[in-house]
Amino acid sequence: MYPNSTVQLAPLVQSGFQAGQDQVSQLISGVRTGYIVMQISATLTLGGGPATKILNGGSLAALFNQAVFYENGQIVAQTDARALARTTELLGFAPSGNKRQIALANGAYALKETLVLPFAWPYAVNPWETCFVAKDQNWKITAGLKARGNLTPSGTGAGIGTIVDTAGTADISNLNVNIVQEFDTDLQIKPLYRPYFDDMTSGLIGSTVSDFLFPADFPDALRYVIMQQDTAYTVGSGGGTVGDIVTQYQLRTDDSTVGLVDGNGSYLNFQDRVQQLPRQWGGAVDMNEIAVAIAAAAAPSSWVDPAYLPRNFQSSGRLSNVLVRNQIGPNFRMLINGQNSASGTAGSSIVRMARMRLQKIDGVTSDKNVSSSGVAVPV
Repeated sequence: MYPNSTVQLAPLVQSGFQAGQDQVSQLISGVRTGYIVMQISATLTLGGGPATKILNGGSLAALFNQAVFYENGQIVAQTDARALARTTELLGFAPSGNKRQIALANGAYALKETLVLPFAWPYAVNPWETCFVAKDQNWKITAGLKARGNLTPSGTGAGIGTIVDTAGTADISNLNVNIVQEFDTDLQIKPLYRPYFDDMTSGLIGSTVSDFLFPADFPDALRYVIMQQDTAYTVGSGGGTVGDIVTQYQLRTDDSTVGLVDGNGSYLNFQDRVQQLPRQWGGAVDMNEIAVAIAAAAAPSSWVDPAYLPRNFQSSGRLSNVLVRNQIGPNFRMLINGQNSASGTAGSSIVRMARMRLQKIDGVTSDKNVSSSGVAVPV
């Protein structure tokens, strides 16, 4: 086994971010990549205020639609940056280093956010049993972020509707994204699976929904999902992550013998379930999983319910516990009871499921699988 190596790659800079476009950095190819770390730093300057609300937990991740990873131009990861920020915390990647906006007063605030694409899995018995290996070692691989709005030349107003709601100004400056790749060169050891990150999104229709169908089927294996409640931003109404859309949910398939994944065919309370999860996958409410609504003249803060519900299928660290498509039955889906959020406008409420799928790829991944004991066995 070769030792892990870490390299800092070309940073992403503010002048390179245009609305809806990627800015990426080229990675080292011909290696086994375990983690891509993107550390975002910037200054948010509030003026003409005070602001009226903190949105998206005050996180710089809200400036970006997606974190992205490409292999020879093909998508390997395209996932909501805010959901990835929450996943990063749940996996224990130094959340104490994050600095989020918690003040409404005029002034300049230095913010920081860390995002990690975890191709390896730190809570696994063998974390590097999954990792990224390119299909062709000569192919170009890149990683970066897709901007939600224009951040250049000075990020004028970029904080409005993403980090704060204000009738004044909320400007972003000194934006920089440092990217680190952690890898090893032991290509003789093929991963059992190669992760693939994607999002599924559905808007709620009507003021309330019952048995709302959210199709979430997948062709391979599923390690985790993180369910996110979100609203489209409208001026004066706030937006972003909220905690009042989904009241109940269940995850299931059509196979009643093995396919009742969450709820055993009945509904679970969304907020109660967040509190019941182990701390690294939910637990007590904190700044990082919620939207914050603060009245302009009020102290202390007024907290809302958690916006995210993470679901880790690799319990006990064993890869054999992930959801495998041919074992759980057809038509994997989430059913929802809920309503449009009180934030935003009617019809703007969104439910998103960010997922890490696990793929078998000929010539890249091992021709072995894992038994119930977690030991590699031939497929």
